[in-house]
Amino acid sequence: MDIKVHPSKLQDERQLTSIIVDFFMMGLIIINLVWILFDSLFASSTVQSFLSEWVPHFFEFYRDTLHADFILYDMVFVSIFIVELLVRWFIAVIHKTYHRWFFYPFIHWYDVLGCIPIGSFRFLRLLRLVSILYRLQKYGIVDLSTSYPFRFAKKYFGVLVEEVSDRVVVKVLKGLQSEVESGTPVVHRITREVLLPNKTLFTEWMVNHMLGSVVTDIEGRELEIKSYLNSLIGRTLSQHSSFSKLSALPLVGGGLSSSVEQAVEEVFYHLLKQVVEDAKGGVGPRVIEELIDGLLISISSPDSGLSEAVKKSLLQSMGLIIEEVEIQKWKLAESIG
Repeated sequence: MDIKVHPSKLQDERQLTSIIVDFFMMGLIIINLVWILFDSLFASSTVQSFLSEWVPHFFEFYRDTLHADFILYDMVFVSIFIVELLVRWFIAVIHKTYHRWFFYPFIHWYDVLGCIPIGSFRFLRLLRLVSILYRLQKYGIVDLSTSYPFRFAKKYFGVLVEEVSDRVVVKVLKGLQSEVESGTPVVHRITREVLLPNKTLFTEWMVNHMLGSVVTDIEGRELEIKSYLNSLIGRTLSQHSSFSKLSALPLVGGGLSSSVEQAVEEVFYHLLKQVVEDAKGGVGPRVIEELIDGLLISISSPDSGLSEAVKKSLLQSMGLIIEEVEIQKWKLAESIG
């Protein structure tokens, strides 16, 4: 077992005293638990036969002296555990560790129940041992992170947490799916209580991102847009009889038609750019807000095709999330590792 001890992590004399007590209590708990386990096994006739045959003197001594009065000897350990518990409780009250003085025995319930010298309550002392090790690990006095028991416990605790949390999430999502499928007003509540109160945010986002990106695209693709407008205007004007007559004028017709095409192209480009900038600055937010209002009203309407589309999208999205949650990621991590 790779356990590292770092005495240099001690901060003051008070913490040193606490750590010494922790190590003492750890040793005492280990001795007590091993003794409890041995005494439980000693009650078996098989173990007694084995000991009487191989170590008869020890068998007779243990049977007549220790096993007969085991509860009395266990009470010695219990008395020490109770004193240590009361001292820590008193210190917690002095330093106001918890919100109320009576919180300590509830938070450290395993310490309290472990002091009961009856049956399985005794093995709750193992939790006290774990809590001491956790406290030493938290203070950095003992490093268990590379030890096999710590890695084993951490791994399977993570598996337990993942399995339980995943089952809860899947159950909640499936319950929400059934509500959406059964026609409960969850979609309309989402619209009324989530989307409508945040309508201003949607409007600002669309103005700042959608129209902003359009302005950026126009400025960044000026030559491409002008080329497209030139081609479009050229095809349109060539089909107009008056422009054909202008182009047919001797000497100046070609130059005039080219100048007209260029002028129309510049006018259309600047007109397009100005419309987008005006939409972003003033008209756009009002238009987009009206569009969002209409969209939300359509979603809220039970007979709306858009409402059905939103309902279907919600069901499909939740189905994908459920599939992702149901993947046991701890198994994937094991296969990769």
